[in-house]
Amino acid sequence: MSSRGAATALGRVQVLFEGVRSGVAPITWGQRAIWNAIRRTAPGDHYFNFGRILFVPTSAGSVSVAEASAQIAALFTRHESLRTRLLLSPTPSQRLTARGRFELDVVRCEVEEVASTAEHVREDLASRRFDYEHEWPIRVAFVVSGDAIRAIVLVFCHLAADGHAGDIVVRDLRLGLLGRKPVVETHDQPLDIARRQQSPTGHRADDNAITYWRRELQRIPPTMFARPASRPAQAKRFWRGAITSRALDLAVAKVAARHRVSTSTVLVASASAMVSSYTGLHTCAMMPIVSNRFRPSVRQAVTTLSQDGLFAIDVDLDANLGEFIARSWQQSLLAYRHAEYDPDHLAQIVEQVSAERATSVHPYCCFNDMRLVDESGLVSPPQASSKDIADAVEETTFDWPLKLDTVSCRFCLHVTGEPGKLTVSLTADTTYLPPEAIERYLRNLETFVVDAAVDDAPLRDLLERH
Repeated sequence: MSSRGAATALGRVQVLFEGVRSGVAPITWGQRAIWNAIRRTAPGDHYFNFGRILFVPTSAGSVSVAEASAQIAALFTRHESLRTRLLLSPTPSQRLTARGRFELDVVRCEVEEVASTAEHVREDLASRRFDYEHEWPIRVAFVVSGDAIRAIVLVFCHLAADGHAGDIVVRDLRLGLLGRKPVVETHDQPLDIARRQQSPTGHRADDNAITYWRRELQRIPPTMFARPASRPAQAKRFWRGAITSRALDLAVAKVAARHRVSTSTVLVASASAMVSSYTGLHTCAMMPIVSNRFRPSVRQAVTTLSQDGLFAIDVDLDANLGEFIARSWQQSLLAYRHAEYDPDHLAQIVEQVSAERATSVHPYCCFNDMRLVDESGLVSPPQASSKDIADAVEETTFDWPLKLDTVSCRFCLHVTGEPGKLTVSLTADTTYLPPEAIERYLRNLETFVVDAAVDDAPLRDLLERH
């Protein structure tokens, strides 16, 4: 592992783990969906790796390497996905191992450098693609200062965990360091989920979802970004722009409270209206990433359950914002209810509909709200005044955090957040959205929502202000 500044790599520690069972099963629908995306993106598939940093709570006292290693072993025992690897032949399947050995990194730094060192280690561990057949689907590093561990870095392979699952692992690890037992909840493991999906219950869910997708695919535009706008950017074709905005956070919360919907609904509605304005298409089709954690048996499962949904809405420019948000909420519910399906079955339907329409049908337009919010969706006080929101716009920042060779989409909008701020990033194919269009879209999205927080003007008026 590379190091930065005074950080020193101390070496590797071996952790032995032992679980209750082993076995082989087909990969789940969620795993197959991300595996298909990984194959399309390779060799740049490290794009799907994601990390978490747990700063050791001061109330945990001085945690030694041996003590933390025991907690890592406990995670492997509790969550079967962490000791599950991919089998590629004859067809992709998953192999759960009952016991094994795991190696993690130990890095030392000065106490004032713990945060920066942990972030650098996270970037380093996430920058390399996983060996899906032979490597455990998690990478771990301890950041040590003095005689104690100050931070633990975890990087996940997306085949083993989605963002929610990553947070569950961090929660369990934190409880373990504090000497407390993990939350006792019965939940399915990946092998259980795979077997359920192959059952009559799973087949009925798949058929229901596919019926919805076929109907919507027949009516949406073939794609949201059909015409190249420029030559692709040199060196890297796919650029990610990101806007971080306190004003957007305040405005989204205010609009959500007014209309009694989640902030995610406000954002997908606003993003759809903006895409429609950019493309000139009166029907917008977006593919939200749906967590599929609606059943109690999978709510706390550590695996990857997320799949694409299909959100399709007609954009009536004469409708006021409140009417449009209400319809967006209804269409969002339909998308969420029909996002659990066999990806191979859906691929067949997409091919059939494309043949029927004599053109390739795929939105190439994604929306991913990666925040964990409560049922109300209000992550900031809704009582912010219009002046407070307008003043906060001055604090907004924009940057270009990432450039990539290949992404299997043309427009991918991601929402993340921290208390008091929202970060909205757009990863786009510069052939269809040049860099200046990416930045303009994000800044106009902020302006749209800030204006919407003032009044429920018709969509036409809100869009024409940009």
